[in-house]
Amino acid sequence: MDVELPLETLKEAGFSFNAHAESVISTLYGLRVHPVDTESGEFINDDPLILKPELCRRHRSAAELIQKELGGNYVPLGWWLSSSYVFMEDSGRVVGYLGGLVWRLGESVEDALNLMVRADRPLVCGYVRPGRTPWPR
Repeated sequence: MDVELPLETLKEAGFSFNAHAESVISTLYGLRVHPVDTESGEFINDDPLILKPELCRRHRSAAELIQKELGGNYVPLGWWLSSSYVFMEDSGRVVGYLGGLVWRLGESVEDALNLMVRADRPLVCGYVRPGRTPWPR
């Protein structure tokens, strides 16, 4: 799929993409995947994964916070649980962000997709902004 325009929009917003990120986005762009299992584990997983990185174009500050706390260069992939923003690090690690919480979704895109679609393991909060309560605990 041609993702030149969405990637250009994100580059103008300050994001930089390596070849791996561009390949992942080109392969998965536009997919909307509903969860297979909505209520297993520690969280209700009833929101679809929407793989359209331009949905996160205004959230460069979230990527910068994740980069500061976890290291690496994070680029947007789309939306997921409760309209959280999904970002991928250059190595392939995927995290979710919402309101000062960073969830570790997977060390690879495949691992993250399994969590977001199949809820195959607990959702782990990897960073909590001071003053916030981690969720899930």
